[in-house]
Amino acid sequence: MNRFFKTSLAAAILAGMSAAAFAAAPQPRLYMAGDSTMADYKPDDFPQYGWGQALRAFMKEPARLQNFARCGWSARRFRESGRWEKCIASKLNPGDWVIVSFGHNDMNKKRDKPPKNDYSTPGEYKEFLKGFAADAKSKGANIAFATSIAHSSGFNEKDGAMTVDGGAKGLAPYVSAMREIAEEAGAPLLDLNRYAEENLPGLGMEKAKSLYMFLKPGEYANFPDGKNDPAHIRDAGAFFYAKAAVEMANRQKLALAGFFREPSSVPFVPSLARAEAPCGGIFTAVSPDRLNELRLEVGAKGMAYSVWRRGKAVVAPTRFSLEIEGRGVLNGAGATQNAILGKRKGKLATPLYKKAEIDLAHNETLVSFGDWSVRLVARDDGVAWRFETEFGGEIVVKAENTAVRFPKGTELCYTVAPSFMSGWEKPAQTGPVESVPAGHPQIVMTPFTATVPGAGAVTVAESDLRDYPGLNFYRRGSDKDVLRSWQAGVPKELDAGRRKIKVASREPYLAKTKGARPFPWRVFVLGDTPSALVESDIVYALAEPSRIADASWVKPGQVAWDWWNGFQITDVPNLETGCNYETYKAYVDFAAANGIEYIIMDEGWAEKLDPEKMRDEVNVPGVIAYANEKGVGVILWAAWAPLCDRERRLRVFERYAAMGAKGFKIDFIERDDQAAERFLEEAAADAARRNLVVLYHGIHKPTGLQRTYPNILNYEGVYGLEQGGSIGGRKVVVSNDVNLVYTRMVAGFMDYTPGAMRNRAFDAPPFVKGKDVRACYGTRCHQLALFPMFEAPVQMLCDSPTQYRTEPECTAFIVGVPTVWDETRGVAGEIGKFAAVARRKGGEWWLGAITNWDARELELPTAFLGAGEWKVEAFEDAADSGVNAEHYVRRVFTIKPGETLKVRLARGGGFAAKFKKAGGAH
Repeated sequence: MNRFFKTSLAAAILAGMSAAAFAAAPQPRLYMAGDSTMADYKPDDFPQYGWGQALRAFMKEPARLQNFARCGWSARRFRESGRWEKCIASKLNPGDWVIVSFGHNDMNKKRDKPPKNDYSTPGEYKEFLKGFAADAKSKGANIAFATSIAHSSGFNEKDGAMTVDGGAKGLAPYVSAMREIAEEAGAPLLDLNRYAEENLPGLGMEKAKSLYMFLKPGEYANFPDGKNDPAHIRDAGAFFYAKAAVEMANRQKLALAGFFREPSSVPFVPSLARAEAPCGGIFTAVSPDRLNELRLEVGAKGMAYSVWRRGKAVVAPTRFSLEIEGRGVLNGAGATQNAILGKRKGKLATPLYKKAEIDLAHNETLVSFGDWSVRLVARDDGVAWRFETEFGGEIVVKAENTAVRFPKGTELCYTVAPSFMSGWEKPAQTGPVESVPAGHPQIVMTPFTATVPGAGAVTVAESDLRDYPGLNFYRRGSDKDVLRSWQAGVPKELDAGRRKIKVASREPYLAKTKGARPFPWRVFVLGDTPSALVESDIVYALAEPSRIADASWVKPGQVAWDWWNGFQITDVPNLETGCNYETYKAYVDFAAANGIEYIIMDEGWAEKLDPEKMRDEVNVPGVIAYANEKGVGVILWAAWAPLCDRERRLRVFERYAAMGAKGFKIDFIERDDQAAERFLEEAAADAARRNLVVLYHGIHKPTGLQRTYPNILNYEGVYGLEQGGSIGGRKVVVSNDVNLVYTRMVAGFMDYTPGAMRNRAFDAPPFVKGKDVRACYGTRCHQLALFPMFEAPVQMLCDSPTQYRTEPECTAFIVGVPTVWDETRGVAGEIGKFAAVARRKGGEWWLGAITNWDARELELPTAFLGAGEWKVEAFEDAADSGVNAEHYVRRVFTIKPGETLKVRLARGGGFAAKFKKAGGAH
């Protein structure tokens, strides 16, 4: 059985709630004064909770609630100790509210002497309440009284029916006294005691008592011996009473209700449904910052998930299931379930990533249905769910029925492939859900991004994809708001060529796999704006940890590359260019002279794509030896088909590793069925054992496997400069570059291959393939901006050494851009229009900004910079770059953090800059 951390979400609710935060708040505040049933509790007390603590989850702005309730305190002690005056009365302003709830300790006759001095008669108790009301009124503030919650010792069951007498013996006079004083003072009453009498019997004795602190030995680490406490409530009870208070405020149309969210948007915590029962329930995982929420609703007809951001739905309730041969459809219908809460903390060092470290913090809920489960995870950057099974032996997965249903008005940015055989190299489209071409074989590839009116942006992706087909979607003709999953079946008959392996027919199932396993995460990256998506780590964070004990040998860097520029080196005397030894030496010389870590020997070095047969005129061993002498690594291109057979793959890897090669770029995979995913994992493992890096080309987006195998240094799966330059140039590449930032790049690094030095304006004719020097549309600065903007631990320089030597100023900037980073920020942007991304390495920041085919002027914030003055080296579109796309202006100036950076972008333009502390200090 899996292990789970049985801790609480309390730390997330309490985080950052300092008194200083409230003192600065200009808007009305909500204060709370009460006893242990209202108080805040620390994680070490979980699952004990106060309903005032739970009330924060219902607040539109949690920072406006300040809870001064204290365990064991009475109205008398709260007044006579000075706590009321110091913490609340002295701070009240017109429009503020106070909720007062005492009684349990006021009736305790054993506490009638100092230092506690809690006991008061009902008459004295009324005077204290009256004093609280008078003080609030004198400050122009408002007060509401909340009767003490029911004491579970007052529950009883007779003739099969449960009754609640309102509380412990002796509490009733104090409940009555509060009702009387509320009427006398004209103050609103939140009668939680009566609410318990009226509503708890409907839950039944077992579930009603599950709201209180009745814990079994060993059930919670904080209470190893269990607990049998009828007076105090746990997390579920706290949410039960907090929700009741909100509903009462709404029914009475109090101004107090303005503090709260719609109560139905905050479900009970999972422990309310912890008691095993086939009736279903609502389970939830909420992010540590309380902004993201993933819900699972289980009922008689199955289960549905929904995704929420700041209390608003970004994915509407959507049914899902998994069909296993011989075990039926796993959808929770009529099944007994229970839930276990968990929490994760900690940081992870990530030296081969867009950040130096990532935060692993999340809250989770595992909903178990016996021998299978659904795990919910909520992070500050998104949420995710997945199936986990504990079946014996091997299972056959017949189908996965995952869908995504969006709220009305949602706009998508998505990419469509024509079939399951795809290089994932198509431009993105935008439009509502119903703009997606209906039916098969049109496949919406992940990741894709939705913008939900008033709720922010969500990118649909997946993580930890292993031994299972990739997740794609389609739209059924009648669907207007939903996309449904469509995944490749296991290959049955293959049509193998020298370059790729096509599938002639498929089995009627998705996978044969281990019966006890976790399935891939269905990921929803969340942000208030599309730019926030750039900073997300959820795909990487949820993947299986590294299986390479020591990955220090894995080196990121830049690559001089031959394929895009077609060996067009024209400035080396007496060089007959082509796929030969002397030409590759010229690439090595260029790389060494510019501090470039690698060259790639692309297609042509092997006879008929057979990596076991090297062409003599290329002299691969000689190129590798020459490169190693110069401190340059060699990565060899190979087609997928020859490497599919493992015995052959191992021979190839062994041979070239012994020769001194640094890795392989494996191309034309073009599938995401189970067999292809197995290859990706097995090939990475085989390469890692020989200290070889791998780059996957002609393949889908990354799914976190680069965390499991850090020697994977890039994936393609992108409509990149290959489409923009190698076949005459396509103008759509420029506008699509903007959308890549908000879709494909959210999943992880991408082998886009930027760096063209021949640039064409919108009205320029395309070059002639095979005749003209290769070029691309968009401005020179657009190309420069892609280096700090696009994530790639191994980043290509697509153009020839000759072109870079004729442009030394631009080349110096390009080769200086790091390929892994300490920090990444989404600065500004809008889907389909423009994007700006900043990244830091050490003490230097780099920024790239690009636009579509619309010229625009931007004022970019520079809050990402630290204190002090910064020297900026900027490459900007020239005044005529919209006509002469190779024209640019290099400008050096200084800027201070907080100042805006004014940027003018030509049509298809860009802006690239490096920021360094003025005076050279870092």
